[in-house]
Amino acid sequence: MKFSCEKTALVTAVSVAQKAVSSKSTLVVLEGILLQASNQQLMLSSNNMELSIDYTLDVSVEEEGSIVVNARLFGDIIRRLPQDLVFFETKENNIINIRSGNASFDIMGLPADEFPQAQQVDRSNYMEISQKLFKSMISKTIFSVATVDLKPILTGVLFDFHGSILNLVAIDGYRLARRSIEVENTNITAQFVIPAKTLNELLKLLSDTDDPVTLYVDKQNILFVFPQFTLISRLLEGEFLNYDAIIPKEFRIEAIVDTKTFIASIERASLIVSGEFTKTPLRIQISENEITLNCSAQMGKATDSFSAQITGGDLEIGFNFKYLLDALGAVEETETKVLFNMSLNPCIIKPLEGDDYLYMILPIRLA
Repeated sequence: MKFSCEKTALVTAVSVAQKAVSSKSTLVVLEGILLQASNQQLMLSSNNMELSIDYTLDVSVEEEGSIVVNARLFGDIIRRLPQDLVFFETKENNIINIRSGNASFDIMGLPADEFPQAQQVDRSNYMEISQKLFKSMISKTIFSVATVDLKPILTGVLFDFHGSILNLVAIDGYRLARRSIEVENTNITAQFVIPAKTLNELLKLLSDTDDPVTLYVDKQNILFVFPQFTLISRLLEGEFLNYDAIIPKEFRIEAIVDTKTFIASIERASLIVSGEFTKTPLRIQISENEITLNCSAQMGKATDSFSAQITGGDLEIGFNFKYLLDALGAVEETETKVLFNMSLNPCIIKPLEGDDYLYMILPIRLA
C-alpha cells in the first residue's frame, strides 16, 4: 500500500476514528486503526466491539492495500509531522513507513485480515435530523442517565417514537429528563435505547450546524451516517421503564420562576456545601410569591430568596441541589414552571406552554 495526503485532513480522520478504539484489550488489533487505500480514497476503521467508526477521505493512491496501525502511536506521529504533505508506504513484514519533510518513521503494523468486521445494519428504518438539534436533545437529557449498572437498560437514553413525535428519556432512579420534538423525516415507529457511552462520543462529533445526520436502526444496532464517516453502536437490551406512568399528572402548587434567577439563588445557597451535596439537602420554602432557599453544612449556613408567581399554598421540601441545577441549566426559556405536591412527592419542571421538555426530581426527606 502506498498513498499520500494532506496532514490536516488525516489528523481529523484519525481523531474521529480514535473514538472507537479500545484503550485496553486482550486483542491487540482492537487497539489499532484499519487503513484501506483504494479508488483514490483512504478508509480508516476502528472497532471496540461496542462501537465502530468508518471515516473516508480523498488521498492520492499509488498502490492499493490495507494494514492495521496502532491508533495511539499513529495519531501522535501524524499530529507532530513537520509538513502538511504525508507519505505512507507499507513494506515487507508489515513495516509501515511514514514520511513528511525531514521526518521519517518505520513502525510495526498488523495484517488487515485480523481486524474484526463491523456489524451490518438494516437500513429499512431511518430518521434524519439536523446535527445542531440532535446535539441539543442529547445534551439536555444525558445528565439523567444512570451511572451504576444495577439496571443496565437505564445506562442509556430511550428514543421513543409516537407518530412524528420523538421523546428522548433518561432516568437514573432519582430524576427523569424528557425532551420532545417533532421529526418530519422518519419512518421509525418503535423505541430503542442507545448507550450513554455512544451518545457522549456523538456529542463530540456532532456540529452546531443544520447539516443532517441520518440514523438507521434495527433490533440490535444503530447506524449514524455523516457526510464523511459512519458510526455503528450496539443498542441496550431489555425493557425500559414505563416513564409516562411515573410522572405525576396533578399538582397542588404551581410556581412560575425566572430561570436564571432560580439558578443563581441555588448556586449561592449551595456554596457552603462543597463535596457533601449527596448528603446535604437544599431546603426550599415556598410561600406567597416568594421562594426561600436554606442550606446547612459543616462549614455554616446559607439563606437566599427570590420572588416568584406562586399559586396553591405553602410547602417546605428538600432536594439535591445538583439535580436542580442540571435540570434548570437545560432550560432555554426565560421563565419556567415548577410544580409540587407534598414534601415527599417529586417536583416537575416544564415549560409555561407546550410539552417540549419535562424534568422530574425526587425530593430528599428532611429531618
